[in-house]
Amino acid sequence: MSTRQNPEIYNLWKEQKQNVSISPDFTDRTMQKVVQYDPARAKSLFDPHLLMERLSRHALARAALLAAAGLIAFIRILFTVRFALG
Repeated sequence: MSTRQNPEIYNLWKEQKQNVSISPDFTDRTMQKVVQYDPARAKSLFDPHLLMERLSRHALARAALLAAAGLIAFIRILFTVRFALG
């Protein structure tokens, strides 16, 4: 049933919509929350950029990351060659 066939539904919705009241200080409170928002607190628990920054400070960790990346690249090349020639 559409609202064109039953205008009472639409009129009831319009009346309910008009009865919504917003406090006079709504905008001020909202903007205050926006200003107080601290993006540092909203960071996720796992930040890959921070992890890479910390790991790149240590030579052994950097070498381990490079070795892991090389191994992953080699495995991907092997899979590509296998499927291409397969």
